[in-house]
Amino acid sequence: MQAAIDQTNLRESNITIEYKLDVEARNRWKRPAVVLLAFLVPYWEEQSSSTAAHVHSHADTQGDAEYVEGKVEIDVSLRKRSPTLDIHFHGSQGKEEHFHNVDLDILGPLKPQPVFSRFSPFYYKAFESGIFGYCVNTPKSVLTFDNNTYQADLTDCPTLLAGDCDDKPRFAVLSRKLAADKVGISVHVGDHKIEFNDLNNAIVDGKQVPLTDSVYTDEDEEKMYKFIKYNPNLVILASDKLGIFVGYTGNYATVTVGSRYRSTACGLCGNFDGNKYNDFIGPDNTCKALSPADMTKAYIVREGGCASKGTPCP
Repeated sequence: MQAAIDQTNLRESNITIEYKLDVEARNRWKRPAVVLLAFLVPYWEEQSSSTAAHVHSHADTQGDAEYVEGKVEIDVSLRKRSPTLDIHFHGSQGKEEHFHNVDLDILGPLKPQPVFSRFSPFYYKAFESGIFGYCVNTPKSVLTFDNNTYQADLTDCPTLLAGDCDDKPRFAVLSRKLAADKVGISVHVGDHKIEFNDLNNAIVDGKQVPLTDSVYTDEDEEKMYKFIKYNPNLVILASDKLGIFVGYTGNYATVTVGSRYRSTACGLCGNFDGNKYNDFIGPDNTCKALSPADMTKAYIVREGGCASKGTPCP
């Protein structure tokens, strides 16, 4: 999630400003221009400039003697490390000045930030501040809500991936290994159970439902959940009422939860309390500091043929 945010932000920008200033406006900007030029002198490119930066004043005129015209081109590169910008002044009569690789790090907190392109600023800040948690599960690994990655070999027994362990649980997501690179999940919301074992069909409360690009909504008045085959490789299930979002690709599953589940979440995804160092806790807080292998055993649903495979504590 963090990589997606970082890589889809707009980091390259090109700005062109054409100006025409009268004498009064020029006089008003003289002092700020001197300060700016003093800041830019270390980055001045003598070979590509046609006049010295310290005498740059755009005093030459073009057309009307009462005005001075020109153009400023700014190229910004907002890399996470060493962001820079290039500035090109184009005055009248062919005079130019160029400043390359201006270091923006020296501005500290005032340095410009990348423009949000795919995600809104609110979405980014919500993720950064922990307003929602995001967990990923493959047949052999888990990324917890608190950004802790560990090896977790699933078995063919349903295992609690993420759930609400409050006094009145509101949801649970179970995961199991179908093949070396395949997982199957079941999502429990309210009184409903929705199973995904492939990208062709879902099993809703024991009834097979073909997966299509049409939104499927539960038949109850509460409308507790809905799901859709978002594209050929992704099914998404959302419950706005419960504040959970589940994604399924066949190879992995994702669970996104809102802040209402902070410190009440449980399962392989951890407790979502903002501390990644205490994610390895067993059911009902009975086991502390479990190993990754013990985590998968502790959260196996002990029923049917799986009753003897799970263990509360190692």
